[in-house]
Amino acid sequence: MDELYYEDGQVPDLASSGFTFSDEVIAKALVGIYKGEVDIDKGVEQNLYRETLRIINKATAKGISDAIDSGAPAPKKDFLYQLRHSNEVFSAFKTHTQQNHLADLLTDSKGKLKPFGQFAKDSEAVIGKYNRQWLRTEYDTAVIRAHQAANWQKFEQEKDVLPNLEWIPSTSPNPSEDHMVFWGTILPVDDGFWDAHRPGDRWNCKCDLRSTDKAATHAPDADIISKHDEPAKGLDNNPGKDGKIFNQSHPYFPKSCAVCPFSSPKRLMDLAGRKRDCYNCPFIDGCIDRPNAKREIDTAAFLKKREVKQKDLMPVNEKKKNKKYKNLHIGIIHLSGKARERLLKHAHHDYDVDAAVYVWNHPNKLKYLRLSPLGEGKDMSLPKNKDNIKNKRKRGVTGYVVYRTEYNGRTYIVKTEISKYGFEQPYIAIEE
Repeated sequence: MDELYYEDGQVPDLASSGFTFSDEVIAKALVGIYKGEVDIDKGVEQNLYRETLRIINKATAKGISDAIDSGAPAPKKDFLYQLRHSNEVFSAFKTHTQQNHLADLLTDSKGKLKPFGQFAKDSEAVIGKYNRQWLRTEYDTAVIRAHQAANWQKFEQEKDVLPNLEWIPSTSPNPSEDHMVFWGTILPVDDGFWDAHRPGDRWNCKCDLRSTDKAATHAPDADIISKHDEPAKGLDNNPGKDGKIFNQSHPYFPKSCAVCPFSSPKRLMDLAGRKRDCYNCPFIDGCIDRPNAKREIDTAAFLKKREVKQKDLMPVNEKKKNKKYKNLHIGIIHLSGKARERLLKHAHHDYDVDAAVYVWNHPNKLKYLRLSPLGEGKDMSLPKNKDNIKNKRKRGVTGYVVYRTEYNGRTYIVKTEISKYGFEQPYIAIEE
């Protein structure tokens, strides 16, 4: 990845930014990996993760602060959350990649565990690349892209007065030729060109954009744009639009869900046909240590669930079971209090609670996909799974129906329980 990172052709030192990656953190991580305290395959070493996240978050905060000082509006809370979450996911995949490289150094050529001192010494090169050289470039690029993300909000707000954007040449003393073909290009804010090319889509790029009322030019002809002018992997998105500092095309990320270290064959059954979206995936979320953020998410979901019950937004119908819908597989749905509790239990975000309310009140919007047998995707050799299925059968569940529905710009997969008594009950709604 080295060649992707340095516009000036120089290997930077993280210390020149005024801080370093904690040596104490590195020592704890190496001890944990050496002692086998880290799930190398499917986990994330938390010391390395938290320190990486701290530094990337610091870079993002600096970039936004610099943009505000330059006149950009303060980003909205939801957008700031998107940026923070993108940093969490990026840091988790970076840490997982690094810890696997470190684990490869645990044994000698004969497969025997090295003495810890030798392992620590052999790890120095990996530590240096990930936590000094590469992280410095990631830090500098995060500052630039966060700044540009905040500026993009300003461009959108001002486009009625300043409808165009102008590509400003790099301020680097030794700029590469990658972006020179774009210098001076002036195009409307909404022009699709900016989705394919923009300052900040190369590592440590120091080009910039500014809004203007100058007349638009033509975009560079396609035949003079070479492969060297294309965005770098991980930077081929507009952070001002999607709220992601780095994109999932970065080499740290898996190329597909099928090879993702945080998924599994059983889980992949729930992902059939799903487009890879690492920044909206419950499996990577489960590996992220973010107690404060999780507390905020849990609190928001709890308050939303309480509101739903207090305002009776999901009315139950204990006695009358014959609500009929032609689109349903069984055709009859029973909205009981227990079904409501199960549906809400599976809603982990406040927006998932809103989706559950929508599903509850709009069964006619469900589109049939398939039937799902009890125990599908579960390891039935495990006692806990056997007991789970046993309890479901005991209360009359014979299987599931899988549906799809759209709500508030999101697609949800909905499962209803099939009861031996001749009706369905809502069970779970998860974002596809």
